[in-house]
Amino acid sequence: MKHHISIIICYPLILISFICNGQPGEPAKLKLADIFTDHMVLQQEMEVPVWGYSAPGDKVFVTLGGTEVSGKADSSGRWLVRLREMKAGGPHRLRVTAIETKVFGDVMVG
Repeated sequence: MKHHISIIICYPLILISFICNGQPGEPAKLKLADIFTDHMVLQQEMEVPVWGYSAPGDKVFVTLGGTEVSGKADSSGRWLVRLREMKAGGPHRLRVTAIETKVFGDVMVG
């Protein structure tokens, strides 16, 4: 009886895990760290790291305030680029492009 209860509890948890994390063979999508959102403020006068996940080997382009930097996703899909130092200002749009494009608006530097 105890064994049946643990199966009843475990199967839904495994199913939820697959739904939330994607299933094997599912196409990779561009994902950024959760701190990147609309209305964010980036630190002025220092390089700003931008990171996330994409398909392994993807070229990633990040644009902010007329400046573009690029990087490449490693074998596990992780990537990191650094925006150059900027003066206080905005609002800007942060555009990240790889397999798809994500745009964040009302981005300030301060």
